Amino acid sequence: MIYRISLSLLSVFLFRLSFPDGSAPLLAFVCLVPLGLALHGSNARWGLLLGMIYGFTGWLVTVWWISIGLVRWVNFSEPAAWFWMVVFCFVTALPYGLFGMLHGLFRWKSESMLDAFRSSICLTLLIVWFPHILPGSHVHALYRFPLFTQILDLGGVPLLLFLLNLINWMLICLVLRIRKRQSVVPAIVTLVAILCIMTGYGTYRLGEFHRQMKGADSRQIIRIASVQPNIEQLKKHAGVRREETVSLNKTLAELTKKAWDTYPGAELVVWPELPRSIPCDCGDANIQKVVNMVKRSGVSLIFSCISWEEEGRAGRYYNSAMMIDPAGTCGPVYRKRILLPFGEYLPLEKRFPFLRKIFPGVLKYLHGTETVLFEITGTKRIIPTLCYEVVFPGLIREFAQAGGNVLLNLSDDIWFGDSDASAIHLALGVYRSIEYRIPLVRVTNSGNGVFVQPTGEIVPGSRTPVSRQVVTSYPLFIPQKRSLYYRIGDLFLWLLTIIWLIDAVVTAMHRRRLRDRKRDVLTSL
Repeated sequence: MIYRISLSLLSVFLFRLSFPDGSAPLLAFVCLVPLGLALHGSNARWGLLLGMIYGFTGWLVTVWWISIGLVRWVNFSEPAAWFWMVVFCFVTALPYGLFGMLHGLFRWKSESMLDAFRSSICLTLLIVWFPHILPGSHVHALYRFPLFTQILDLGGVPLLLFLLNLINWMLICLVLRIRKRQSVVPAIVTLVAILCIMTGYGTYRLGEFHRQMKGADSRQIIRIASVQPNIEQLKKHAGVRREETVSLNKTLAELTKKAWDTYPGAELVVWPELPRSIPCDCGDANIQKVVNMVKRSGVSLIFSCISWEEEGRAGRYYNSAMMIDPAGTCGPVYRKRILLPFGEYLPLEKRFPFLRKIFPGVLKYLHGTETVLFEITGTKRIIPTLCYEVVFPGLIREFAQAGGNVLLNLSDDIWFGDSDASAIHLALGVYRSIEYRIPLVRVTNSGNGVFVQPTGEIVPGSRTPVSRQVVTSYPLFIPQKRSLYYRIGDLFLWLLTIIWLIDAVVTAMHRRRLRDRKRDVLTSL
């Protein structure tokens, strides 16, 4: 058993090396091989254990920085933060544990081509369907390799994840067939076919979009200036000292002026989400200064802010974004629709009020409900997302279907210190640009801001350094046509789910018939 556990931990090591900004991202193509070898021949109980070891340890070494955010944002003590982070890792490991259990329960043989497909489908479905606070996996390691990820515009993350899992399981099949001196031709042919499909389609789509970019006119090019102020962490919604407010306003004003001077062709300037509250209120004295500044520049500005319910401000507020146009008109205001659980709101608080005593530092933001676009011109419509929202393709589809064609993500990861949290956040968001064939601008407070073409290619030089004040701007291409995934959504995922359910039912019925026959034979004797 030590051998099997060691193999599971080896998969964790390979996963960590491959995950966003790891030293070897292409290890995502092989990171599950040791785990698959460990599961081979295991029963349901040991499969559950091996899967949980992989999932729990893999998440623990990857998102340990959650404890930093819980201390700085939610005001937990360090022991409490680590405890809840361990709970989080245990819960997020459950899909892998369930996969290991099913692998043993169904007695899948990984040297079998059919069972390799079954394993790949099952793992894909468990990862995608299981409710996640942070929906990441080994598939996001490929975000820096657009050649492999263009297939996202056909079936989204589920399709890419399935193919990546299938490659891993074909390698497992290959190893076991070599051990047993069986033919390796089927596994090799399948591997080559998958890689040819991924790279062939990737080459075709990249070439197609590169040709479109060269012939694009001004209506298909947008120039956005990004301001990264590196504002230090402050306590949100606490009483901020006047000198801190003055310093904040001065920093933003200076960097905004620098953006205007450096990039006179910019059509829009964007501030990131900030670690303190700015009101979405043009009657506010500080906002009036911003309005006057925008009117002088003649360039629209988008920034994050706090908005309140109409009936009053007491305790009913939204994390929001607002645009000020060149005429000085404020609005519209977008209210964040997907909030960060246990950070921006407390799940199930109304049903279980005692949770507030356990998590007293969790904020009380309300969920927005409206799809709001910021129109720069008739052909350039901004999709505003705040921080965490960019990782959810379903939300972005709603904005794209409403006419949005430029994805903007305002983010602040300073709560997590100098960890790789911002790099992981970046990786989880880049795929939206390929899925819907829209450019992405990620504007951050403290680093890892980027400009991404609709091919998923990060514009060279656009990735901002961590913990520095920077202003950047790069032209981005806006395609006229959307993707197949935009039109059909998660059809591939549903088809995969139906196929797996039918196969599971047929397999169960077949095994029942075999048991009945065996019982009849024994009875006749």
